[in-house]
Amino acid sequence: MSRCGPPNTAARLNGKVPAGGNGLPDLESLYKYVIERLKERESIAEILQKNPRTLLIFRLALNKSQREFLNLLNRKISQVTLVKYEGGKRRSMKKEIAEEISKILVQHVPEDFPSLEEIVETFKNFKSMQKRGRLTQERAKELNKKWQEKTTQKQRRLWGVKGAYKSLSVQRETYSERKIREILDNLGLPYERNKEIKYENVSLFPDFFLSLNKMPIIIEVTHKTHNLLVYAQSLCFRAIIYKNIFPNSFLISIVPEKMSYTGLELLKKFYDKIIFSERIDELEKFLRHLSQQT
Repeated sequence: MSRCGPPNTAARLNGKVPAGGNGLPDLESLYKYVIERLKERESIAEILQKNPRTLLIFRLALNKSQREFLNLLNRKISQVTLVKYEGGKRRSMKKEIAEEISKILVQHVPEDFPSLEEIVETFKNFKSMQKRGRLTQERAKELNKKWQEKTTQKQRRLWGVKGAYKSLSVQRETYSERKIREILDNLGLPYERNKEIKYENVSLFPDFFLSLNKMPIIIEVTHKTHNLLVYAQSLCFRAIIYKNIFPNSFLISIVPEKMSYTGLELLKKFYDKIIFSERIDELEKFLRHLSQQT
């Protein structure tokens, strides 16, 4: 029997490859297809050639946004092409491209492949992020205004100071905070931990406050692992206040690598430097460089 059309077309006609086309992926069918092919010892390149839509499953397995995924692939394909592959609008992939992508994916796809539930949850999370508006300076001010309207000055002062002191008193020093302290001590830079900064009716307590050649430097450390996008929005609101008080300040945010692309793009608008907590040692080199420039 002769094969009709490209490999993925023939497979789909045999009912083996889930069809796409409407932009709403059948994740369960795609997932099962990938798992079955992997169990049969098919290479990732062969899987991609037969059905390029499976790129979506591999991307979700790596918990990557489309842009993060493209960066991982060294931009072997464009974002437009990726969207078409994942949406089923391109039903074939050149062997050369599939092999180039496969060489990269085999180094990153975990042996313990995520479950279907994890894949679906990751997909929903990315969809949810796309629907959320990014926090602008105007939006942050609007939220602060609403908060002030619903509370009294005495309440805000009481909650802000007592809540912060209580929180700081029970928190243990995190690994990142300890490393930053050691770096600053090693550089001989005097600093203050959780210095109270007042702005109108708000009190903030940055993790580290120091001055380098008369330039205020504020370091905020993120040790959370959940709700990172929401936390990023909170950090941006704090950054707006810091800049209002210290217009010439330099803001540094230490965040985990698992921070979403949306969260990172948001932080870049308000912070002068972003450093991943997994690479905290880069802070010392950066501060040395900064001291030479100022």
